[in-house]
Amino acid sequence: MKPEMRLGELKVKDIRHLLVENPASVSSDTSVREVMEKMTEDLRTRQVCVVDDDNHLCGAVRMGSVVELLFPLDAILQLNDSPYVAYIPKIGAKTAADLMISPPIRVTEETTLGQMAGLMMKEGINEVPVVDEHEHLIGQVNMYEAIDAYLAIERGHLAD
Repeated sequence: MKPEMRLGELKVKDIRHLLVENPASVSSDTSVREVMEKMTEDLRTRQVCVVDDDNHLCGAVRMGSVVELLFPLDAILQLNDSPYVAYIPKIGAKTAADLMISPPIRVTEETTLGQMAGLMMKEGINEVPVVDEHEHLIGQVNMYEAIDAYLAIERGHLAD
């Protein structure tokens, strides 16, 4: 890697060794309770990926959707005049499919960290699933990995 390379020019594949492998994932018919349990297994997780039987990424249940489900009246009061009111989940949500955002925000190994950061800022999220060219879930990247990459560049190396 060139020493003058900027963080935003790195690609997700350049920090593959930093990705979260086997991110939390469920099927679309998984109960909301099980989604919440999966989300709390790893306290760094802010979303659970929804995949089909072939590990194809179908959607994502974000922490915000779970909070809105748990506190629906507060969510309505907070988001009433906001364009995000459409994201308030149904009070009767029973499964991951009821809460998931689809199509999900995702990146590939060819996405630059600058593009990834732009998506995260636009969506107000801190992590995104990483998919291969066939949309199969291969990992998850969050801002911790981007910070790690920045620190490695600052030290003059990016560990493999």
